[in-house]
Amino acid sequence: MPKPRILFILKAPIVGRVKTRLAEDIGEVRALAAYRAMVEYLFDNLATHWPFEIHYTPTEDEDLMHSWLGPDHPYFPQPDGDLGCRMASAAENAFGRGAEAVILLGGDCPYVTPDLIRMAAGQLEKHEAVIGPAVDGGYYLLGLNRPQPRLFEGIAWSTESVFSATLERIKEVGLTVNILPTLEDVDDLQSLTRAETYMGKPIAVAE
Repeated sequence: MPKPRILFILKAPIVGRVKTRLAEDIGEVRALAAYRAMVEYLFDNLATHWPFEIHYTPTEDEDLMHSWLGPDHPYFPQPDGDLGCRMASAAENAFGRGAEAVILLGGDCPYVTPDLIRMAAGQLEKHEAVIGPAVDGGYYLLGLNRPQPRLFEGIAWSTESVFSATLERIKEVGLTVNILPTLEDVDDLQSLTRAETYMGKPIAVAE
């Protein structure tokens, strides 16, 4: 089974620029701490098992990203444009660098495990796409075995229709698809509390 390349789509950890919906409940400083904790949890659990690329924004914060996640994986700045444009670019460029399959993953869902990635990889042996729906109507994972820019066009990002619209687009394009188990993104205090329990520790705010 070829190993898909995980494309980690991230924002630099800067107060006020990450987890803005969560920040409405808990404040910007704690929202940043939660974001860092979830990304680090995913990174520690997955990056030793799978080839990783880290796609970050803003483009001027490469040094910050390196100091945060270390030197062992390649870093690529995200281009201008909406989330769809940035994800499409990440996938196309990864395939251009020789990836046999890609899995796009954000930092909002700490419940993604190595077993789930293996499940997605196995399904990409049988299907052209794999998608993991999120409780809030988005998706936490999208896997592809070739570039599919149309899947990212005309989607109303950050709405409850993202998963359904993307699934409809997958069918319009004529791709076979496997749907993974539904998981929860962390976007409010209640979902953060559940994530803290799952990860086994409360979110610590740096002094």
